[in-house]
Amino acid sequence: MQISVKSDVDKALWGMSRLHKKPTPFAAALGLTMTAKKIAKIEQRMMVWELDRPTPFMIKSVRWQGANKNRFQN
Repeated sequence: MQISVKSDVDKALWGMSRLHKKPTPFAAALGLTMTAKKIAKIEQRMMVWELDRPTPFMIKSVRWQGANKNRFQN
Protein backbone atom coordinates (compact mmCIF):
# COMPACT_ATOMS: atom_id res chain seq x y z
CA MET A 1 0.00 0.00 0.00
CA GLN A 2 1.33 3.42 -0.94
CA ILE A 3 -0.12 6.76 0.27
CA SER A 4 0.78 10.05 -1.33
CA VAL A 5 -0.11 13.52 -0.01
CA LYS A 6 0.49 16.76 -1.89
CA SER A 7 -0.30 20.24 -0.68
CA ASP A 8 -0.02 23.78 -1.94
CA VAL A 9 0.43 25.85 1.21
CA ASP A 10 0.71 29.19 -0.63
CA LYS A 11 -2.62 28.65 -2.38
CA ALA A 12 -4.27 27.63 0.90
CA LEU A 13 -2.91 30.69 2.73
CA TRP A 14 -4.04 32.98 -0.09
CA GLY A 15 -7.54 31.53 0.09
CA MET A 16 -7.69 31.90 3.85
CA SER A 17 -6.52 35.51 3.79
CA ARG A 18 -9.12 36.33 1.14
CA LEU A 19 -11.87 34.55 3.08
CA HIS A 20 -11.13 36.35 6.34
CA LYS A 21 -11.36 39.82 4.77
CA LYS A 22 -14.90 39.45 3.42
CA PRO A 23 -17.06 38.75 6.48
CA THR A 24 -15.13 40.99 8.89
CA PRO A 25 -16.85 44.30 8.00
CA PHE A 26 -20.28 42.66 8.15
CA ALA A 27 -19.56 41.00 11.50
CA ALA A 28 -18.20 44.24 12.95
CA ALA A 29 -21.22 46.21 11.75
CA LEU A 30 -23.60 43.61 13.15
CA GLY A 31 -21.81 43.62 16.50
CA LEU A 32 -21.84 47.41 16.71
CA THR A 33 -25.54 47.56 15.83
CA MET A 34 -26.48 44.95 18.42
CA THR A 35 -24.40 46.77 21.04
CA ALA A 36 -26.08 50.10 20.23
CA LYS A 37 -29.54 48.54 20.61
CA LYS A 38 -28.68 47.07 24.00
CA ILE A 39 -27.12 50.31 25.24
CA ALA A 40 -30.21 52.28 24.16
CA LYS A 41 -32.47 49.96 26.17
CA ILE A 42 -30.23 50.22 29.22
CA GLU A 43 -30.12 54.02 28.93
CA GLN A 44 -33.93 54.15 28.81
CA ARG A 45 -34.17 52.00 31.95
CA MET A 46 -31.61 54.14 33.72
CA MET A 47 -33.54 57.30 32.83
CA VAL A 48 -36.66 55.88 34.49
CA TRP A 49 -34.74 54.92 37.64
CA GLU A 50 -32.53 57.99 37.99
CA LEU A 51 -34.64 60.93 36.78
CA ASP A 52 -37.49 62.51 38.69
CA ARG A 53 -40.73 61.91 36.73
CA PRO A 54 -39.32 61.47 33.21
CA THR A 55 -41.83 61.94 30.44
CA PRO A 56 -42.40 59.29 27.75
CA PHE A 57 -41.09 61.81 25.21
CA MET A 58 -37.87 62.10 27.17
CA ILE A 59 -37.41 58.34 27.54
CA LYS A 60 -38.06 57.67 23.85
CA SER A 61 -35.52 60.33 22.87
CA VAL A 62 -32.70 57.78 23.15
CA ARG A 63 -31.80 56.92 19.56
CA TRP A 64 -29.30 54.67 17.85
CA GLN A 65 -28.17 54.37 14.27
CA GLY A 66 -27.38 50.97 12.85
CA ALA A 67 -23.98 50.39 11.31
CA ASN A 68 -23.53 48.81 7.91
CA LYS A 69 -20.50 47.14 6.41
CA ASN A 70 -19.56 50.22 4.37
CA ARG A 71 -19.57 52.80 7.15
CA PHE A 72 -19.06 51.00 10.44
CA GLN A 73 -15.82 52.83 11.19
CA ASN A 74 -17.21 56.38 11.06
